Amino acid sequence: MDAVILRELSSALIAVSSPPTAPGWNHTLIARLSGDRPQRPAAVLVGLRQGRQPKLIFTVRTGDVATHVGEVAFPGGACDASDTDALATALRESGEEIGLDRRLVSPCGYLECFETLSGFCITPVVAWVNAQARLQPSPRRGSRNLRGASSVFSGARKYEALSCELSRRAL
Repeated sequence: MDAVILRELSSALIAVSSPPTAPGWNHTLIARLSGDRPQRPAAVLVGLRQGRQPKLIFTVRTGDVATHVGEVAFPGGACDASDTDALATALRESGEEIGLDRRLVSPCGYLECFETLSGFCITPVVAWVNAQARLQPSPRRGSRNLRGASSVFSGARKYEALSCELSRRAL
């Protein structure tokens, strides 16, 4: 199963040795909606927990935090000055949010950066997480763990583009 998932992702992955850089793939749209302002670097871990049926690792933000309450997200956050790169950020944040031991993570590659309306340029780091990894959500960080089937990657052609309107501007 691991090989099948990795094969599905391989065309989208950027090598660990060549991390993507800003601007994000959606920069033009974000600049049109919120102005062409600097985006703060951030990273998330798209963690695939190994096993017979690998699972994606998500967090759910609890009411104990000031922002993003109730949101389902990959563990991650803003880059700190001490982070050497997006991988370091994703691993540090995953350790802080869900207690993930970085020694049990095997990076596969990156997905393209993308920008948010809240002012971040996020680099997704795709990695295998050892099945033996113990995940312990941090009450200080206001998160709880959620795992979903990795079958979302199979048959990527099943997705469709949706449009919506934000502040009376078509997206």
